[in-house]
Amino acid sequence: MMRVSTSGAVRRFAVLSALCLAAACGDVDEPSGDLEADSEAADDESGDDADDQDATTGADDSNDTAPADDGSSDGGDEPEPEPDPEDTGDEVEQTGLVLTIANAEGLNEVVAFTREADGRLVSLGSFLTGGMGTGGGLGSQSALAIADDLLYVVNPGDDTVSSLRIYDDHLALVDIVSTEGTRPTSLSVGDGRLYVLNADGAGSVMGFSLDEGMMTPIAGAARPLSGHEAPAPAQVGLSPQGDVLVVTERATDQILTYAVEEDGSLGEPVVNPSSGQTPFGFQFAADGSFVVSEAFGGGANPGASASSSYRVADGGGLWTFSASVPNGQTGACWVQIVDDRFAYTTNTASNTLSGYDLAASRELALFPGGGVAYDFGDEHGPIDMTVSTDQRYLYVLNARADEIATFVVEDDGALTELGDAVAIPETAVGLIGY
Repeated sequence: MMRVSTSGAVRRFAVLSALCLAAACGDVDEPSGDLEADSEAADDESGDDADDQDATTGADDSNDTAPADDGSSDGGDEPEPEPDPEDTGDEVEQTGLVLTIANAEGLNEVVAFTREADGRLVSLGSFLTGGMGTGGGLGSQSALAIADDLLYVVNPGDDTVSSLRIYDDHLALVDIVSTEGTRPTSLSVGDGRLYVLNADGAGSVMGFSLDEGMMTPIAGAARPLSGHEAPAPAQVGLSPQGDVLVVTERATDQILTYAVEEDGSLGEPVVNPSSGQTPFGFQFAADGSFVVSEAFGGGANPGASASSSYRVADGGGLWTFSASVPNGQTGACWVQIVDDRFAYTTNTASNTLSGYDLAASRELALFPGGGVAYDFGDEHGPIDMTVSTDQRYLYVLNARADEIATFVVEDDGALTELGDAVAIPETAVGLIGY
């Protein structure tokens, strides 16, 4: 399988990713502004991450269908798991699951936790995806997605996407296919289709039809992004109605929409200006409106982060409900809507969570008292979030603390931390749960 190059356009993207992840999403060292120097620094840091990963475990020898490596393998001598669509394990019956991907350099794996009735997480194990990780951050939202009893995950190290069936005590690989692009970082599933964002270079989106986890490319569903040579896209998302696909571009401050045809093919991108700078993560409400976080360059503009809310109008344009509602924090990059009433952002550089009331009108109003729903107080680096199906528990991946924290969502949207956080690999990215 093709591995990611670190030259040319990809190197330019690495620098833009550094700008968005270091400055906008809270890494300690910010880019210097010198393209070559920052590019070399990114290469050096990637090597350090790979060395550090040798000390990371996260394997579970009890996985009899796809045992994960112990974190010390470079992936060269380990066999890849064979897809097994006919796995006869018991269908999932847990209260719920919360899952992330390890994304270690070498063999990629899903790190899984069962969700107890009281919201607490218990380790289920680690399960190979059949693909490869990169050993670093992705700078994206929605690296995993769930539909029915199937999990879909990106493998950015070898440009593939995997599907795994969820059972009571394990995950089993069903299929793995090329994304027909480079460095997949985000995906979205709905209406029997899967759409993947390829983030390197000029970027692209690709669509697949789904049949019990088997993925087949859809004719006419491979589309470019805005045409910029390195737009640094952050997320792809399919509307709840399945008729519109949305992509955010951080480097261009643009939001793209694609009409989804009845056969799953995509129209040409409609390019819309973002209300605020550095649009990053977003999430749809049930009615098809959506909330977008705006990092505003992150560390370069302390306290400037904001969020906006939109709906897609006829023709692919955007109707704005609330334009760039500031939260006074730094590095707002990920968004989670809870109960269709609250929208939370992780402010990676500020180590805080901001809360917005999401009115029936879809206008945003910052929570009282400055909008800080939770303050970690130190170097936690909150990034991805997910919520339980009953909307009672919010889970936050803290990238610097290598943990997933659990919160109870109170009736008024206030967050109460629940018990101790659970440990995850230091390279873990993405979060999905139910």
